[in-house]
Amino acid sequence: RGTPPVRLEGFPLPAQRGALHGLTTIFGVGIFQAHRLCSKAFLAWDLRVAELTNIDIERLSNALKEMSSEEANKDAPSHMRFEYGDRLKRRIGGNIRALQVAGLYRGKRHTAGLPVRGQRTKTNAKSARRAAANR
Repeated sequence: RGTPPVRLEGFPLPAQRGALHGLTTIFGVGIFQAHRLCSKAFLAWDLRVAELTNIDIERLSNALKEMSSEEANKDAPSHMRFEYGDRLKRRIGGNIRALQVAGLYRGKRHTAGLPVRGQRTKTNAKSARRAAANR
């Protein structure tokens, strides 16, 4: 508990987890992208985050920057680009705002805090309705 958390691009990684699963705590990095990052950084997947050296962290950081660079994503369609963290949150928020401004059904559901993808609300989604009522 006394060791400071390992930080990668400003994101704290839990020291007790394996490197592969520790990377998934970064918003936008799932298990598939974590595998790609470990491969690009030449890291063993079973290595613990606490065991990472400064060199390993720097290689991971460079791999993350390389994968999310404009150059790496220039040919990919917008929904296939690799983004993470605040950049991804801004894009998702912008997409939701565009739905709301256009007055689409999905945008209205987002505004009301209700399920968006056709889930039933008669006997389910009570927490969503409760959250919407508190707004």
